Amino acid sequence: MITTSFHALPSLMTLYTKALFKRNHKQLTALPALTLKVRDFAINTMQFNQYMESFGFEDDRKTPAPFFYLATQTSQLYLLTQSQFPLSPAGLVHLGVSFEQQEALLSKEWGSSPAGNCIVMSIVNQRDSKKGLVFDIETEFYGPGKTACLKIINTYLARAIKGKSDENLPVLCEFNHEMNGDEPSMDLAITLNPHAGKRYARLSGDYNPIHLWRFTAKLFGFKRPIIHGIFLVSKAYEQLHNNLDRAPKKGMFQFKSPFYLPGMGQLSIYKKEQETVIQVHSAGQSHLHGKVELS
Repeated sequence: MITTSFHALPSLMTLYTKALFKRNHKQLTALPALTLKVRDFAINTMQFNQYMESFGFEDDRKTPAPFFYLATQTSQLYLLTQSQFPLSPAGLVHLGVSFEQQEALLSKEWGSSPAGNCIVMSIVNQRDSKKGLVFDIETEFYGPGKTACLKIINTYLARAIKGKSDENLPVLCEFNHEMNGDEPSMDLAITLNPHAGKRYARLSGDYNPIHLWRFTAKLFGFKRPIIHGIFLVSKAYEQLHNNLDRAPKKGMFQFKSPFYLPGMGQLSIYKKEQETVIQVHSAGQSHLHGKVELS
């Protein structure tokens, strides 16, 4: 295992420059076990305020878990641009994300009192599929006194690493299709203009070219720019945050198909007994499947 520790990381622009020129190594069969530790980790309070306002979160006493994905963009890009990581970040396919938070965490104090806060980010759980290597980037958040606060798992496909498995891509979120016949508890129309990807990139720091312009999206096989998957997850959390008394404790989301820009879709949330199921869909096509467990 290769472990790197930091109190401060390079600027996001420096890392994007490195990512732009990084190329895949040849004849790979696996990824190295890399771990990054960032001590005295703090959130950007300006970014936090813009995020809460942009999505319409009505109560900022607790920070929604998806915001911490944004807050760790620099850390993740640093990990993926290390010389020991043998792939270009631009070639990775984001398959899904999950969150598991503790009651103790998620407050704005992570911006004003960073001393003692720490994140540990690791490449774990590598497995073969017939489309390439699937792996997780696991990020654990610790408050002062090494109190475990939050775990985020991002799952990626590396098509550049060819495996010998006949397995399909993993199902990250089992979706209850029977609920599609029920009336949703919450239903929200999503209408996004051609510039939605660029606006969210400025907010999040995720400037992957598939989200920005038609010509750069076409370079990666998309007919038009697509909205960030975590944007759709944030829309779902905003609905739960503003309309339910209890906050999500666990959330699992799988990105099913691109949501093209401009575009229109529907966010539907179904509640059945203890299960809260989320779907973003348009014209008979699913873009996001999700499931949350409330605290």
